Amino acid sequence: MIAEYYMHLKEYLSFKSISTDGNFNNEIQTCSNRLKELFEQNNFQVEVVSNYWNPIIIASYFVDNNLENGLIYGHYDVQNANQIDWRKENPFNLYIGKDKVIWRGVVDNKWQTLIHILSIIKLIKENNLWYNITFILEWEEEIGSPWIIKFIEENKQKFKADFILISDWNIVKNLPIIESGFRWWFNSKLEIKTANTDLHTWIYGGIVSNPIEELINLFSKLYDANNQVTIPYFYYEVEEFNVNQKILNSKIPFNQEDLTNFWISQTKLKDVDFYTKSWWLPCIEITGINSWSTEFFKNSIPNTATANINFRLVNNQKCDSIVNLFKEWIKNNLPKNIEYKLSFDQYSKPTKISLQNKFVDKAEKTLTEIYANKVIYLRSWWSLPIIDIFQTHVSNNILSIPLANEDSNMHWVNENFEIDLIKKWLEFSYKFFQK
Repeated sequence: MIAEYYMHLKEYLSFKSISTDGNFNNEIQTCSNRLKELFEQNNFQVEVVSNYWNPIIIASYFVDNNLENGLIYGHYDVQNANQIDWRKENPFNLYIGKDKVIWRGVVDNKWQTLIHILSIIKLIKENNLWYNITFILEWEEEIGSPWIIKFIEENKQKFKADFILISDWNIVKNLPIIESGFRWWFNSKLEIKTANTDLHTWIYGGIVSNPIEELINLFSKLYDANNQVTIPYFYYEVEEFNVNQKILNSKIPFNQEDLTNFWISQTKLKDVDFYTKSWWLPCIEITGINSWSTEFFKNSIPNTATANINFRLVNNQKCDSIVNLFKEWIKNNLPKNIEYKLSFDQYSKPTKISLQNKFVDKAEKTLTEIYANKVIYLRSWWSLPIIDIFQTHVSNNILSIPLANEDSNMHWVNENFEIDLIKKWLEFSYKFFQK
């Protein structure tokens, strides 16, 4: 099946279905038309929904009323890539190396949907498919638009599903992974003002408050010596993990040289390993401090400064609660005479996936057989908000199984997929969906 996969992959990824640039809307339409044709050629019932901006494809294959229903979610849009960033080759022309295939979109996200499409088509031809299957392929994942949420909310009666399979992002050390949850984020912007105008250092240096210094003083209090957030009650709702989980995380291979590749001088890890910190524990990061003197440039004290703050939360933490705690912390730690504005955006709750169902059991058994290795249940450091929508409106049985190699460079122009993993995942999809 690998040869057939390459043939379809070359065509599928040649479509510049770039959702982040409106100049490529025609390519999105062309790509969706080709997917519709592929499904119809293999006796799927296909509906192309176009009243939610660009086309959303619903392709269903019915086997038997007595069989359970599986829903497979994916997206066919990709991010842009310029040829200038891609050596001399066109980033939308397939390159097959000795160990990897390289191409824009080969990892995010056409690769996984094509794997499932081809394995299910093969099972249909062999009369060996064990589920009624529905694909939902959308076009807007890369832009984070609310259209797909609106679509699912308004069309949930169409999606009869006993389980939902989603395959996205990277595995860890090329080990089999089933995700048990995702932490989520929200952003905050803090702007402080210490004067009505910029002030010259010749006159006011060392006399008036400097907003940059005030921000630095404020955020120097955010963490203690043990790398713990100092905001009162910040960890109040954090789910505790047992010693066994911590031991399992510490046994996952982690090479310190992975960090040196990014010229990282040191980490702040104290009593936890890399994966426990990344998967199970929340954090707050200052992602930018901006200030600019408009009058005297090098010789003036700016009157305002702005900081961007990113919050990464974990299961059970409530975004509204953390927002209120942070507001109170700012109020209590900034000098009383300083004006400030505090705003928040892009926040949503973390996601927890139930693992107590037979579909997870089957996936674990299949992965273990293919990899000859135990499955790691991962509390993912990233987020996938579509899962919350599916849990609310369609099914609570979610299989979130990442497919791509850890060094796949997702979202970079040189995305790559290991050929050995392509073979493993074609085998997994084929075995999971068969009788």
